[in-house]
Amino acid sequence: MNKRMFFLNHKVNLKFHKNYLLLPRVTKRKLMSVIIIVLTILTLSIKKTSSEILDEREVIQGTAFAKGTTVYFDEFGRLKYAYLATEQEIQGTAFAKGTT
Repeated sequence: MNKRMFFLNHKVNLKFHKNYLLLPRVTKRKLMSVIIIVLTILTLSIKKTSSEILDEREVIQGTAFAKGTTVYFDEFGRLKYAYLATEQEIQGTAFAKGTT
């Protein structure tokens, strides 16, 4: 077989392989399992934030917040940020209503 015939046969085989997924069934199942596991891990690892609107004046982690303030907590229950319901002074700095 000369080089040209080998090249032509090789090209035909490549075209055939591109048109079909030639993975065995076991490999396809493993691939789907890996995809499902990765998606599950990504879904569970998304950081969750919870929020709460205060019904009364409350001190959270050493800072007093007025009634109506919306506070947000990270996935560990720590204060992440807050929307102030009224003008407020925090640690000597004055903040306007609606400040984050």
